[in-house]
Amino acid sequence: RQSAVLELECRAHARAIEAKHEQLDQEFRDLERREGALENQTAHMKQEQSESEQAFASRAACEEASIRMSERALAELQTELSAQRAALDSDVWALADERKQLGIRIDLEKDCHRAEQ
Repeated sequence: RQSAVLELECRAHARAIEAKHEQLDQEFRDLERREGALENQTAHMKQEQSESEQAFASRAACEEASIRMSERALAELQTELSAQRAALDSDVWALADERKQLGIRIDLEKDCHRAEQ
């Protein structure tokens, strides 16, 4: 009779151990699923970060190219402006010389006109 009680206690204990084992197995599978989900999420975030970095690098390269183009255009405009300024200065000096010559001719004509009178 004592052995029957002992056997029942052993079986109950064995069922309790088996139930605990199943519970731990289930918890382990849940943890594995969560780990897999976290690994996927991490991989996805790394992919997004990589894409973001590539997009940033691409935008930066475009902006640098745009800046270089603007700088070249500015240099060309400055060169053209300097040439136009030099031409304008030349025209101003030529006009000043013409004015001076015209003034001298007018003075001579006045002198001649006075002398004729």
